[in-house]
Amino acid sequence: MDPIIAYIDKFDGNGNFTLWKNHVYLVLQAKGVAHAVENDLRYEDSSGNFVFDIDDSKADDTASIIIRSCLTPEYANYSMKLKAFELWAELDMLFSSAKTSQIVAQLSKLLACKMQPGDKNGRTFTATFKSIV
Repeated sequence: MDPIIAYIDKFDGNGNFTLWKNHVYLVLQAKGVAHAVENDLRYEDSSGNFVFDIDDSKADDTASIIIRSCLTPEYANYSMKLKAFELWAELDMLFSSAKTSQIVAQLSKLLACKMQPGDKNGRTFTATFKSIV
């Protein structure tokens, strides 16, 4: 693993997505592949297929690997067929708002909660989740 990437906390759906995204973007810039998340590098050929030229294909592959290596396994394996631009946009859509991060955090707690008779944790997480949504 690249030593620069090792310093970035793996994003797990919780925490500060904006800060994580900025750190990953700096790595993409340092590696010279930030353009792969800024624009869709594919173009339509004469047959109507969307293709990359060889340099853009390498940049997209590198950017995708960097992004996925900065995610926890459950998110890194998410949508493996997405190109870097699509993955970046998808993550942004899922986690860019504070409310979305809160929903994911509470839902994770709720799903991990093992309810026992008289246990208030599940009810607390459920109430918090309902108040956010």
